[in-house]
Amino acid sequence: MNSQDLSSQPEKNTVLLPRRKNNSVYRSREHLTPDEVVRLVEAAGERGRHRLRDRTLVLMMFRHGLRAGEAVNLRWDAVMFDSRSISINRLKNGLSGVHPLQADELEALMPLRQRYPHSFYVFVGERGQSMTTGAATSWGDRS
Repeated sequence: MNSQDLSSQPEKNTVLLPRRKNNSVYRSREHLTPDEVVRLVEAAGERGRHRLRDRTLVLMMFRHGLRAGEAVNLRWDAVMFDSRSISINRLKNGLSGVHPLQADELEALMPLRQRYPHSFYVFVGERGQSMTTGAATSWGDRS
C-alpha cells in the first residue's frame, strides 16, 4: 500500500459529525419582525446593571444594521445631535455613511451621554473603555 491509499482512508476511531442543514430547513425567515425588535429592545432594558446602555445598544444595532464591532467602536464625535444624525464607519468593506437618528434614538443617547461624560465611546464597558464585541453580543446572557 502506498501513502496515497492511506490518506484517503479515514482513521480508526474517527467520528464523522452530521452536516448542518440550510437555515431554510430550521426557519422560514432570516429577519425579525418589527414587533420582535420592539420586544428585544424592551428586554435589553429590563435586566442587568447597564439597562440604558444595553437598550440603546440593541436599538442602534437593529436600526442601523450595525455589527457588534461597528457598534462598540461608535464614538461621541460621530453623533451629531444638532443635525439628528450619526456617522457610521462600516467594517468588512461595507459602505460607511451618515444615517439619520430618529426621536427615540436621540432620547436614548442623551442620557447615555450624561451618564458617561468623559468617555470617547458611546457604549462604555465596566472600566470606562469601549465595550468589547463579546460584551455587545452577550448582553442577553447577563443578569
